[in-house]
Amino acid sequence: MEFVSLHSNCSAPSRAIEKIKAFLAEHDLAKMDNGEHAIEGEDFYVNIFGYTTTVAEERIWEAHREYLDVHVLIEGSEVVRCAPLDKSLVLQYHAEKDYVEIASTVPHVSATLDSGNVAVFYPEDVHQTGLMVNNIAENIRKAVFKLRL
Repeated sequence: MEFVSLHSNCSAPSRAIEKIKAFLAEHDLAKMDNGEHAIEGEDFYVNIFGYTTTVAEERIWEAHREYLDVHVLIEGSEVVRCAPLDKSLVLQYHAEKDYVEIASTVPHVSATLDSGNVAVFYPEDVHQTGLMVNNIAENIRKAVFKLRL
C-alpha cells in the first residue's frame, strides 16, 4: 500500500499518482456522476460511488491482480486496512471483475483516508475499506481509479 497526499510536491511520484493528478487538474470529482468513467478505455478508468461507513465485520477483504486500485475520498473519511496477500486466506479469483475473494487476513495496518489523500493498493495488497472513523458511521463519496498493470 502506498499512502500519498495529493497536495504533495513529491519529487518522484509514482506513475499512478502522476496520471491521477493530471486527471484531477482538469476534472472535479465532486461534480461527476456516480458510475464508471473511462479515461483511457479499460487501461485507466474511475468508479465513483458512495456508501455509509460501518464496522469491519460488515466489510469484505479483497485484492486485485490486473489493476492498481487507487482510492480517493471526495466527501467524508474512512478507515482502510491493508495486509499482505501471502498472509491471507484466498478463497477464489473472479477474473471477469479482477476480484480476489479473501476469507480472512492477519495481521494488518490501518490508516484514515480523507479528502486530499490517496491509498494505492497493489496486487500483493489485500485491503478492506469503508470502516468507521472513531466508531461513527458516516456517508462518504469516493472515487476508485483503476490502472491496468
